Amino acid sequence: MSEIEYETLEILWIAVEKPKFILGVGRSKFVAQVIAADGGYTAGESPIFLGCDRHGTPPTTPYEGRNSWEESHGALDELIDTLTKDGWELVETQENWYKKQFRRRMGLVESQPETNDVITQLERLNTLHINGAISDDEFLSAKKKLLGM
Repeated sequence: MSEIEYETLEILWIAVEKPKFILGVGRSKFVAQVIAADGGYTAGESPIFLGCDRHGTPPTTPYEGRNSWEESHGALDELIDTLTKDGWELVETQENWYKKQFRRRMGLVESQPETNDVITQLERLNTLHINGAISDDEFLSAKKKLLGM
């Protein structure tokens, strides 16, 4: 049996430069980070834009970020367009407006039957054969089928 395997990524907000003054606006970028057991890799980055407060966090409303709101949304849209062209599809948007998850098809993977399932089925088949519920020919035929012979 074949299954489709996907790789997934999440868009992260990265503060490139925090503002030097309390009311200033810093520079940021979005990074598309592929989620993997080995740490993953970066699948894309947005252009750098104005848009973080003195703590390095993104604006949550147009009023909070002032002119950086439009700039940050434009940078996000540009990154999403690039990801879509590269075969990524949007799966979900998380709690923050910019946190989106994507997936991309990697290919077909042959799933292996679990050894325990085959062994369990062979044991049941053998029990049926020993108890006389199935003939020698039926036993051999079913055994070959289970073993893929």
